[in-house]
Amino acid sequence: MLLFQAIVAILLALTGLFAMVSLNVLKRLKEIAIRRIVGARAWDIAYLINKNYLWIFALAAVLGVAGGAFLPGS
Repeated sequence: MLLFQAIVAILLALTGLFAMVSLNVLKRLKEIAIRRIVGARAWDIAYLINKNYLWIFALAAVLGVAGGAFLPGS
């Protein structure tokens, strides 16, 4: 039962992350188009879109690893 709840929680989190990224892309569509016309590579545009979310992911990973390290000890 716990595995099912974990999978549902991960799917909900991924759905929310997808919604946030999609909204960000829609808001910055003109900027992305101009950057692409000027000559930006796909990697540069992907980094521009995802750099804020990478910091959130890194913080969550650090907190998750720290929590996972202390949890079995208690």
